[in-house]
Amino acid sequence: MRRRALALSLLAGTVACAGGATDRTPSQNQRQVLDLKTDLDAALATRIFFVHQSVGANLLSGVVALAREAGRDFSPVDLEHAGAEPRSNWVEAWGGYDPAKRLDIFVSALRGGLKTDLAFMKLCYRDFQADTDVADLFARYRSAIATLERERPDVRFAHVTVPLRARPAGVKAAIKRLVGLDREDAANVKRAEFNERLFETFPSDPIFDLARLESTRPDGTRQTLAYRGKVAYSLVPDYTTDGGHLNEPAQRALAAELIRFVARAGRPPSQPAAAQ
Repeated sequence: MRRRALALSLLAGTVACAGGATDRTPSQNQRQVLDLKTDLDAALATRIFFVHQSVGANLLSGVVALAREAGRDFSPVDLEHAGAEPRSNWVEAWGGYDPAKRLDIFVSALRGGLKTDLAFMKLCYRDFQADTDVADLFARYRSAIATLERERPDVRFAHVTVPLRARPAGVKAAIKRLVGLDREDAANVKRAEFNERLFETFPSDPIFDLARLESTRPDGTRQTLAYRGKVAYSLVPDYTTDGGHLNEPAQRALAAELIRFVARAGRPPSQPAAAQ
């Protein structure tokens, strides 16, 4: 709950390190900035491997910006240029708009001996359409993770929920929703189904719940939708300019949460988290 509250305050533009106005006391702001810097140092000291597409790039842009403001010299290194000893602890790879290719890149790099402490990959919102076979896609994802867990016991594996899209606005979109023909709503339902399977299948693994952060307004309420009797979520419109990618304030807010996530998930299981 504490971390979620921090994310929401960032999204509201009230964190001192983001340069926004604040209604909190100076001591509260200082503690929040200090907490983020402590987590930032821990996260940047963690070797991670992250396969993603454009929303993942949004998150990493936010991490770079926050690191720079904290006086840290940081930028992730592309897998193609990582080599045996990458110049950055964070190695990224773009997989294109093909989930099978992204999985292959993830598996191949780790089978090839890439040195990392924490590894995770993110599917793209474009991987999910109204007719996507979620069961088949998830089975391929689960099989890849199971294979890697057997072959790389030295690596801790985490997961990322599938990002969402905002609901289209306007009269035409409203009419489509009224008659049940809104394919974007149907796609968000498919994304939600995949995310539910992540939590059901990997209950003890670290999961970065990007979809929840994207669908949570600054006041803590969720951006929900109802589609053919199913309730799902969509991207808060204020967090995007094109319906799918994160705008700069949202990049920074969600990047702060990614920093906290890596700082904790990258910690060896035997090492307890600091008291909150």
